[in-house]
Amino acid sequence: RGCGRGAQRRGQRGGGGGRTVRIGKVEAGRPAAALDQAARQLKRGGVVVCATDTGYAFAANALDPRAIAAVFHLKGRSFQNPIHIAVGSIDEADKYAFVNEEARYLAERYLPGGLTLVLKRRENVPAMLVAGMATVGIRIPDSPTVLALVARTGFPLTMTSANASGQR
Repeated sequence: RGCGRGAQRRGQRGGGGGRTVRIGKVEAGRPAAALDQAARQLKRGGVVVCATDTGYAFAANALDPRAIAAVFHLKGRSFQNPIHIAVGSIDEADKYAFVNEEARYLAERYLPGGLTLVLKRRENVPAMLVAGMATVGIRIPDSPTVLALVARTGFPLTMTSANASGQR
């Protein structure tokens, strides 16, 4: 399981504004090269689809408004519906949200895993990511792929299912 990007296609949902969406397959036998390729795409403001502990997700730089907008457009998602972020550790989460003792307690016991902590966001989290709300959902997924991408890029990633909004 890994990440995908590659062949080009222009689409109505392709990130808006006629942006080109690159879709492709990653060779399973070269996971390090695939992760490096996906990390480069993310650093350029692109969106990748990757395997997570709960399915496949659109991942993008959670601090880049253009990348966030591309995720919303790819999903056909309303900007009134917030997207949570993935980080590599609870200490990293503290850069983007105010992590209290209760959150640390839960993180120590249940993360990495499927738990999402909803915490007061810090100012460096773009308002458009969280629909203008004062909180942000924080995940530390049990996914080597996502954790490797967070480590390679140095920023939190959006994590929302890689399907059209409202579909399963």
